[in-house]
Amino acid sequence: MIYTGYFGNIRHYPINGYIEGNICEEQYTEVFKKENLSHLDVHFFGKLYQNCVLLCYEKPSSFCHRQIVSQWFNDNGYECKEVGTL
Repeated sequence: MIYTGYFGNIRHYPINGYIEGNICEEQYTEVFKKENLSHLDVHFFGKLYQNCVLLCYEKPSSFCHRQIVSQWFNDNGYECKEVGTL
């Protein structure tokens, strides 16, 4: 299991600007990728976390950093799909 809070807390987490309405989803995604994911080796994490689940407190249909991390894995050849409500 991967708690995606790990990915959100490693450097800069732009959630406050998003919650306050100062940045949109697109801006949040851009900042999150630049400030967090660009510093990580996707292949290291992709191999380390094979057959794992990304968890977040947000509903599957709600925008959150879990979706950004999932897309990052998918874009780099590691399958990561939305499961839905369990």
